Amino acid sequence: GTNVVEFTPSQLTAGNPDPAPHLSINSSVFGAPQGVTFDAAGNLWVIDGGTVAAGGTMPPALFEFTVAQLNNLGTNNAPMPNVTINSTLFAFPQQAVFDPNGNLWLSDNGANSVFVLTPQQLAQSSANVSPAVSIASNPAFQGPLGIIFDSVGNLYIANNATTTIFKFNNNTLPTRGGNYTLTPSVTLSDNGNGSIQGPWALAFDTKGDLWSSNANAPNTIVEFTPNQLISTSSPTPAITLNSVPVGMNQTLAEPNGIAF
Repeated sequence: GTNVVEFTPSQLTAGNPDPAPHLSINSSVFGAPQGVTFDAAGNLWVIDGGTVAAGGTMPPALFEFTVAQLNNLGTNNAPMPNVTINSTLFAFPQQAVFDPNGNLWLSDNGANSVFVLTPQQLAQSSANVSPAVSIASNPAFQGPLGIIFDSVGNLYIANNATTTIFKFNNNTLPTRGGNYTLTPSVTLSDNGNGSIQGPWALAFDTKGDLWSSNANAPNTIVEFTPNQLISTSSPTPAITLNSVPVGMNQTLAEPNGIAF
């Protein structure tokens, strides 16, 4: 849909099969909102893929909604973004993550690239921003979606259009602006039994285990331990969560996002 919705903790624990959102952002600027992430100040950033890829006219964009706007959604649930960022380099961005320095790392599924925008670039609206850093990969990204840093700053990217997850060691990541082509330090591949199939989202737990959602069959969520992330391999997950029916629903059906 063309909105962003919030559910309260009590709604998450109640198991209501059709809960009404506690709050919604129904901004008229949305074309195809994908990922959301909060910055250090509590402002909400919405990564919008736009409608151009589907034949529409709304370009992909990043939208920022401030804490004050979020607190006022009960009165105005269709605010205009405080900041809107467009770029001719964006094709279909979907997920993003902030690093400790406030830079936003954006995975673009359509451009097969990762873009980095600095805090200065994020501070004001721009009709055509050139990201400070543009990253390609060799071997090439294939529909990059999931993007996350581990506790020491290594970057992980999920290739949704194929069966791999790339790891880039922190000492290989660019520290200055420019265009870069990086070679993964580690590549995790499918083990032949569906361990990595259309990986969508990535998340680390407090033990340093990497969790990945398989949006393609077999529709699972898998866990890889820190030792399995050290070198290129086709590891068998330490844990695999499989789908089971609950009433009329499957517990996992093309699973996308993961969060702890």
